[in-house]
Amino acid sequence: MKYKYLFIDADNTIFDYSKAERESLHKSLRESILQSGISCMPETALSKYREINSSLWKELENGTVSIDFLRVERFRRLFKSCGINSFDDETCRNISEVYLDHLGNSGHMLEGALEILETLGKSCTFSLITNGIGTVQRSRLKAAGIEKYFRSIIISEEIGFKKPEKNFFDEAVKRSGNPPADKILVIGDSLSSDIKGGVNYGLDTCWFNPGRDENITGIIPRYEISSLNELYKITEG
Repeated sequence: MKYKYLFIDADNTIFDYSKAERESLHKSLRESILQSGISCMPETALSKYREINSSLWKELENGTVSIDFLRVERFRRLFKSCGINSFDDETCRNISEVYLDHLGNSGHMLEGALEILETLGKSCTFSLITNGIGTVQRSRLKAAGIEKYFRSIIISEEIGFKKPEKNFFDEAVKRSGNPPADKILVIGDSLSSDIKGGVNYGLDTCWFNPGRDENITGIIPRYEISSLNELYKITEG
């Protein structure tokens, strides 16, 4: 095998985060907003939320906000963008907790993800590398029943470092038993966290790009795939 140690991202690489996000947000708004006597948010709430959430996660990667700030601020900004200014911090925090509970129970996986874990797990060692909230990510792993496929699970909130920081990858390598760098492949959908972090660390990287988006970042992965099944050929060399 060309690569024996696979460092793989969670959201939108293994998990169908878009589906989980949609379901969790809709459930949370129905439960929280309606109970407050306010009509349910329009369908545009999802697109607004995704734009806001993506922006805040970029800020987190850059070290300008904390994860605790992000989990509440995204709802504060969402409600403000929808013309609702009556919710205080406590209300936004409560709605955030409802949302995270729903998200933690969402174990939706992308097509081919389980097969990859089962098949390549026989000859390769998987480590999960994710920027996220520890309790949520671990709950989702349990809901999907896939914890057993990972030698190590590295979650940014739990270790105090995040992708693309060097310290995050230091911890990932250490927990994988300090394997040779040329036997490690970093796999993920984010150029700015997964691929940038791996490249900066001197590891080979594989950008999972099912939408075939154009790469205009200047961050160059060793491989690019649109289907997880393409990992078979890459790992075999």
